[in-house]
Amino acid sequence: MKRAMWATAALLLVTAPFAFADSVKNFNITQTQIGFNLNDGSGGNLGFSFTSPSSNIAGFGGASCDYCSFQTSFAPGDSVNLSVGDIFYEGFTSVKLGGTTYGTETAVLFNSSLSAPTITLPAGGSFSITVPAVFDSQVSGNAGQDPNFINFNLHTPSNGKLTVSFSWDSDLKRYTFSSGSFSATAPVPEPSTISLMVLGLSVMGGLMRRRGLLCRMS
Repeated sequence: MKRAMWATAALLLVTAPFAFADSVKNFNITQTQIGFNLNDGSGGNLGFSFTSPSSNIAGFGGASCDYCSFQTSFAPGDSVNLSVGDIFYEGFTSVKLGGTTYGTETAVLFNSSLSAPTITLPAGGSFSITVPAVFDSQVSGNAGQDPNFINFNLHTPSNGKLTVSFSWDSDLKRYTFSSGSFSATAPVPEPSTISLMVLGLSVMGGLMRRRGLLCRMS
């Protein structure tokens, strides 16, 4: 009987989070891509896409950061943090979630951010640099209209690479930001990881069958 109780407790621990999250749909994204340029205050300086075999959300928005603001310039030797503190989504060109297509005018994504290291600007000359960067691991939003309205989470690959370019003004001896792009791809599971997942599912199936047998015997 104690074994049956432990099996029931384990099953509840595993299934409870899924039951709680049933009202919010979760979609795994395999590739995150973001491109942005100077922000002149009007928005629309960013393009994005979140894709997987069954989902695709793409569109445009804005990137707000210290170095990508219009008329911001830097001198050689200045330290510049390449993080993007605020990424906001204004419009959509494609909204497909789990194989279902939704109207682009019905979609909403909540703001995100991108963390990146600080660099020191060189002595002169236009240049590009690629650094490791971390995007939010979850992007939340909603789409559709009743009765097909859904709240959802996009579980996105977050560890990726950020490439930024700076232009050099030889007259003013100053740098200005020109463009940036971020890309992150979800790692492919190792064979050992897949084997562990299969083993875990087999164990859970065995616990459920055993629990059913013990209930019939009691």
